[in-house]
Amino acid sequence: IPEDAELGTFANMALITLRTDWTPPGCSQSFPSGSLLSAPMDDVIKEDWARVTALFQPTPSKSLQDRTETKDFCILKVLEDVRTVLEFWEFKNGAWEKQESGEGAVGVGEDVSLDCMCRDHAESNDLWVTRQGYLIPD
Repeated sequence: IPEDAELGTFANMALITLRTDWTPPGCSQSFPSGSLLSAPMDDVIKEDWARVTALFQPTPSKSLQDRTETKDFCILKVLEDVRTVLEFWEFKNGAWEKQESGEGAVGVGEDVSLDCMCRDHAESNDLWVTRQGYLIPD
């Protein structure tokens, strides 16, 4: 794992946020700076990257702003074309599954914040959702 990467955990998985481009040893795929990767912690310890999953990869118009975790979900706050979009990943049966989150993004000039309601995010899927913005004069 690159020295400048941010390492976190979710269940038995490692979550790795890259700050530099990286090609894991023995892996044919390269991941750009700003990617969020997940791999089983046992595999990370063994430096086996065969089961690495990219939960997010940036593009010229898309960047990861934040993430919130609950008991079964990792919710990504993504800035896409200057609008906030939420991406929901469910951890089910030991694997990540991206959930459909609807069509709309948060309106231009508005933002949304997500926080787990419990002290221990591993206990519940309940969220606090806060939406804020400014008024645009006509």
